Amino acid sequence: MGRILRELRERAGLSHTDVAGRIESSTTVISRIESGQNKIKPGDVRDLLDIYGAPDDLRDQVLDLIKEADRPRYWQPFQRHLPKVQRTYLSLESEASLLCGIDTGTFHPLLRTTDYARAALAADWRAGDDETRRDQLLALGVARQDLIGRAEDPLGVSLFVDESVLRRPIGGFEVLREQLLHVQALVESPHIDVRVVPNKVGMHPGVDGPFTLLHFDEPDMEVGYVPHRDGCLYLQRSRELDELGRRLETLAALAFPASATAGFIGYLLGEIG
Repeated sequence: MGRILRELRERAGLSHTDVAGRIESSTTVISRIESGQNKIKPGDVRDLLDIYGAPDDLRDQVLDLIKEADRPRYWQPFQRHLPKVQRTYLSLESEASLLCGIDTGTFHPLLRTTDYARAALAADWRAGDDETRRDQLLALGVARQDLIGRAEDPLGVSLFVDESVLRRPIGGFEVLREQLLHVQALVESPHIDVRVVPNKVGMHPGVDGPFTLLHFDEPDMEVGYVPHRDGCLYLQRSRELDELGRRLETLAALAFPASATAGFIGYLLGEIG
């Protein structure tokens, strides 16, 4: 919805300042509506559609999106334990058709076993010391994995993982062993693609940290997500998305082929014993 509203504003030749003045709001609010970071009020949307002169069919599409946005999400029972930026990401992820990216510290939450997730939470200072909150975050992680496990239209996953992640015994070697077996089984699914970036390549586009590129069924709809120590960045500009695409292409050239993942995990399991 934010993307459509931004495109309508730009076609109308209006700036954030122009629009803010006409609906008695601020440029920050308009910007956050367009980036999907603010809950959108139906009345404000109707005002914006009037200002932009939106055609009737597009107007109906946007108003339908408002109704869709109000339906319950799987993460809502846990939302009091989540910062707003993370709720935004989970909402986007739940609507995506394909998730691409790289993990360099731990396995992606969608790929974790319960024991591995519990150990990762215990080591994450952001999770805090509240056991109830940790239990809720763990339950959220389990619910989140339904995105790749559902029978109809499962979320496609194309992830690169640094070899160091496969060797890092978070929770101990027995937990790591079960985690590796879990990923080995997951890659048998046609919609899940996990590729290992070997240590021998040295520097690569994921060394600076993980990032995710979400693709949606809507034409030309992508959102980049870059987490960092104190929050995250959402990327939507073409040049930013193109840069993430180039990083993924570089990783594809450096990583083992997807067909080698199960075998490489088997080799590591042999090392663990």
